[in-house]
Amino acid sequence: MCYSCGKERSSMGFLNKYYNNSNLKSFFINIYGRKYIQIIKDYDIKLLVLSEFHKKFLKDLGVDDDKIFIFPNYIKKQNNNLELMKIEERNTVLYAGRISKEKGIFDLIKSWKKAELNNLKLVFVGSGPEAALLSEEIKNEKNISFKGEVTNEEVMDLINESRAVVSGTHLYEGQPTLFCEASSSGIPSIFPKSGGIPDFFPSNSLFSFEKQNLDDLSLKLKLVENNDLLIKEGIRNKIFIEDKLSNENLVKQFKKIINE
Repeated sequence: MCYSCGKERSSMGFLNKYYNNSNLKSFFINIYGRKYIQIIKDYDIKLLVLSEFHKKFLKDLGVDDDKIFIFPNYIKKQNNNLELMKIEERNTVLYAGRISKEKGIFDLIKSWKKAELNNLKLVFVGSGPEAALLSEEIKNEKNISFKGEVTNEEVMDLINESRAVVSGTHLYEGQPTLFCEASSSGIPSIFPKSGGIPDFFPSNSLFSFEKQNLDDLSLKLKLVENNDLLIKEGIRNKIFIEDKLSNENLVKQFKKIINE
């Protein structure tokens, strides 16, 4: 599988068939991609990327290190605080995002069952090609539910009602929106140590796991039973993300980049 786009090798074909219904369009997008990378290499431009992983990825493609700058996206500051919101009354862990195989949703279900969190509930929110399969997979599960697609405002409400958020994504994510929004609300995240994701958390997070390691994911899911640990990690994440993505810091970074 391609860890950037999630396509399987068999579906991409010999020349990376990005458009399943058109060989011609796939052929031209391959030409465009190669040309685009060459323009990035040759022209005197400044590239803004989201993470250290992003930067290393481009350097490995031959892009000059001096033209690559890390500049993450701003996120609106939330005013709530996990410590003040009766965490003992919360009983859900939330996944919100694309419902597809490459997002690790079925791995997450397996790890959840192994963790035996019988007093808690795993909630899926979103849409995607595997929505029907997900519904079928969990139809007899008492502590797993799928709410389908909801508004952004509803997602924020669900985050703020959860003990933690989680993703078992297989992809090299850029800036993980769910995790950043959860951290801004003081809600801890269970996340894979891959791609650009770790850049958006303090070092040595107790809730990070090895990508596609279902046993490790199961162990980290068990940690959501610990109220004190959740509060501590939530506050730690909140302080980190608000500093990293604050309006003031991002403006300073941007001015520095354009003046170099």
